[in-house]
Amino acid sequence: MDIPYRLLSWDDKLLLPHDRWNMRLYRDEGSISGDIVILPPNIPPSSGISVPRAQRKRAYLKIEAKTGPVTTKMHNLYDETPYKLEVYAYGDIKLYIPPSFRGLLRLTAPSPTAQQPQVILCDELKGVSTPTGDSWWSRERGWYVGSTSDVLNKIEEGDEVVAYTKTGKINIYYVEDLSLETD
Repeated sequence: MDIPYRLLSWDDKLLLPHDRWNMRLYRDEGSISGDIVILPPNIPPSSGISVPRAQRKRAYLKIEAKTGPVTTKMHNLYDETPYKLEVYAYGDIKLYIPPSFRGLLRLTAPSPTAQQPQVILCDELKGVSTPTGDSWWSRERGWYVGSTSDVLNKIEEGDEVVAYTKTGKINIYYVEDLSLETD
């Protein structure tokens, strides 16, 4: 969604375009749980009048729970809109991403204990992910989901998930893509 500059409040005018959020959920106390559906900004692809995914602007989404866990299911209708999702939580993060997700996962959790990993990807996700490295000082672990040829050829910016938890675990799963029934 593009908001005309003149309609923005004075503090939003100080932000650069890539710092503005299409959606922001914030909670001081307690948890956040919900389903997020990203709709295409144009007419459905069945009409044949659609902008290719690689030429679309990214949707920016942010979820922050100061003192609780976050559970979120992401749905990308028609797989047309790339997005960046940032999730910050004091407790556990359970994130369900669509199988159409292709892009970067940047996950930061406390250092793992003896037998307990702090970042867990479902088995299906592990099979299509390439580790991009771990940072021992920031505790960030990275994976690229999908074919790396799109990134190397700079075809599209892709999706991105940045998740940070101060005290909990991060679990990433797949959720089914939605489809809109049209008559």
